[in-house]
Amino acid sequence: MKRTIDTIYWLGAGFSRESGGPLIKDFFSKEGDLNKILEHKYLNDQMYHRFNYSKLTWFYDRFKSFVGEEETTIEDFFNFSQSAQFIGGQFKRANISYKANTIHKWLTDYIACFINDRIDYANIPEYYTKFINHCFNNKSAVITFNYDLILETLFDKIGASFNYNQNRSLTSLRQGITSVTSGIDYLKLHGSLNWMTCSKCKKINIFRSINSFAFSQRCRKSNCNGKLRLFIVPPVWGKNKYATLLKPLWKRALDLLENAKRIVVIGYSFPNYDLLALSLVRAAVLINHALQIEVVNGTKSDYSKFEKTPEVICNKIDFKDYASTL
Repeated sequence: MKRTIDTIYWLGAGFSRESGGPLIKDFFSKEGDLNKILEHKYLNDQMYHRFNYSKLTWFYDRFKSFVGEEETTIEDFFNFSQSAQFIGGQFKRANISYKANTIHKWLTDYIACFINDRIDYANIPEYYTKFINHCFNNKSAVITFNYDLILETLFDKIGASFNYNQNRSLTSLRQGITSVTSGIDYLKLHGSLNWMTCSKCKKINIFRSINSFAFSQRCRKSNCNGKLRLFIVPPVWGKNKYATLLKPLWKRALDLLENAKRIVVIGYSFPNYDLLALSLVRAAVLINHALQIEVVNGTKSDYSKFEKTPEVICNKIDFKDYASTL
């Protein structure tokens, strides 16, 4: 029997902000210098990654100068590196060419390290715990576009189970991690810092945290031994490369939205470059005519795109204040 859902919480980067999570503008800033982040133990070869980071920033600066610095973000570069893989593009510096998938790998590693460096998982504000208790004790589900492990940490804290809805793709769960195959629906539509996918069998290995990462690890599936790579997905329209692993998640998200009473959007602005996310909501509304939508994007956000739709309620408060009402 399907679990009835009253409220779906739709989370973006702004949700994690009050717990230290970075916004788009924070990446490749001075405080995002990977040379500082490299002190952390989850990078095996510090000199190797520092050398890659210097190349990565050089390519990013070149990309910005062509596109236009004011309009360029790390997500633009992330999307471009993904598209370049599709068309077989290469990056060139000092007469040395680098395949697009190599640049994409470096960028993925940087994003993961920077996010993990910014969030102090041992000191997540208490109102986040109140929020996750509310989700667990009420008929709620969570759809998130964030890669971080804030909610996983809180599920562990309160001893609750959750469901990634990745049952068909899972090959290995690491000892000590909370159950991820039953409980509250928790859909990470762009992947997660603790997911690694196998280069051969394409199955997902789930780790307890990013600190478990060893980039040379091999798949634990019998007779496979493929190389594991971090599974986080750029917010692009075409996600064909990830379709096998992502399609069940997006389909489950649509099923939930079509039967929910309301969506509460927290810290997500529906950026133009991720049309698939907007299409997901539009598809749900065409079926679920009674679906209510509330947007909680903080006091400093631009709500103009939401205010054009009469059915959308704009609750212009910060997440901390919203959590206090639960």
